[in-house]
Amino acid sequence: MDEAARAYDPKVSQVQASYYQMRRRVWIYNTEGVYAEDDRHIVEMRGTVFARKNGIIQRASQGFGGQMGLELFENNDPWRLSENWRNRRSGCSTPAPLLPAR
Repeated sequence: MDEAARAYDPKVSQVQASYYQMRRRVWIYNTEGVYAEDDRHIVEMRGTVFARKNGIIQRASQGFGGQMGLELFENNDPWRLSENWRNRRSGCSTPAPLLPAR
């Protein structure tokens, strides 16, 4: 992800990627003692790119996730996040600056 974002534009100054996975076992009881149980899996992938030009820092962020296991990656490619940033940027002629550079 870092390599793809930096290859797109030399103004890219920082790339962050995060992965989150959680498993939660749930038991639900009613007043008669009848219960149901569920095994819930949650997976998320997120990437953020920071770019600097003329003392202005801009940020683009994108991610995907769902209540499922690693099968989330069967239809979602983390490497395509940088392609999505490029497409979002091309659709916006003047993105608003977030922070002045120090």
